[in-house]
Amino acid sequence: MKKVIIILVISLIAISAYFAYGYFSAAEVNVETVIVGDVVESFNEKGTIRVRNRANTLAQINGEVLFVNYQVGDSVSKGDEIVTIKASDLEYDIAAIKRRLEQTKITYRSLIEPEETTLEKASLELELQKANFEYVAEELSRANILFEREIISKSEIDKVRLNYQNAKIMYALAESQYEDVVGGGSAYQREHIKAQIEEIELNLERMESSKDNYFVKAPISGTIVMIDVNVGDTILPSSVLFQVADLDNRYLYLEVLESRAREIELGQTVILEDGNVISIEKIHPIAFERMSDLGIRQKRVGIELALPEILARIAGSELDVEIIIDKRNNVTNISRDSMFIEKDKNYVFIIEDNAIKKKEIEVGLVTSDRVEVISGLEEGDLIVKAPSADLSDGQRIKY
Repeated sequence: MKKVIIILVISLIAISAYFAYGYFSAAEVNVETVIVGDVVESFNEKGTIRVRNRANTLAQINGEVLFVNYQVGDSVSKGDEIVTIKASDLEYDIAAIKRRLEQTKITYRSLIEPEETTLEKASLELELQKANFEYVAEELSRANILFEREIISKSEIDKVRLNYQNAKIMYALAESQYEDVVGGGSAYQREHIKAQIEEIELNLERMESSKDNYFVKAPISGTIVMIDVNVGDTILPSSVLFQVADLDNRYLYLEVLESRAREIELGQTVILEDGNVISIEKIHPIAFERMSDLGIRQKRVGIELALPEILARIAGSELDVEIIIDKRNNVTNISRDSMFIEKDKNYVFIIEDNAIKKKEIEVGLVTSDRVEVISGLEEGDLIVKAPSADLSDGQRIKY
């Protein structure tokens, strides 16, 4: 009896040692369960909300801002007067050229109707034009000195020189008219004055039309998003006055790597950071070079996406987006790092009775983190996750 007990004890010790050895010699692994779900290949980018119709309005003339009739955020219609520029000098010039036109017409009538011309009228006109010419000549002399000292600009000295030339012409004309008072004008003189009338009328028409430049209007309907002038500011031609944008017509613009652009197409699904699903509306036809944040030159392509009307984000803000390249719905799949490749074949370690078995699988869509399994595994199978290189077929494991 005593021998039997000893044998049983020895057997129990041997069995315990065997199992203890098996447990402590087993490799410890992480595991995962084969699931059924969606496998999505995608990449993330950051886009900027833009508006399709936006217009900067530039000043066409020099002048002082008299009125700013709207503020940033105001809605305007095409043709609304946004900025008014002081036009007093223009009005004075228009009045002066109208008087000159009337005087020239009187001169012309005096040539074709000499009996209406008097020496007194001709003498008065000559004195007037002489005084004006002398005044302008003195003004030009002063302006030349200021220009040489770089106190006034070329455009300002050119204006004074133009006034001088006009005054000189009018003075010469007054002298000619005075000389012809008694004898009347020749046919040449009549044609000459007639041509002057036509020229003055053209200048008057040009000046009248230029008045529009003093009343700067909205080029499109929309919202004022920028005004860069205040009342009293002095502006120069080509200065930006304001910007109007059609905020109801927005889109999302982003730039993707040229290699990625070859993987996408019009209508492809894009998911916004808030879960809204939109689609690719336009792919720009030309790639351009950009410098990455790491200082690497990259070829990128512009992409435009239609925005949902319910998206309450202002133009200029940024959105994170996920562009879907490919997708498999409700398929058997595993983590990508659970699969390993040997001789161009795909394998996993499936777990059976605390041991692993190398099993070949057929795969479909492979993404950065998931693998679609077409055959070789079933939902619920237990496999080794991220197997190490020292695991082998049939090896005992613990988890």
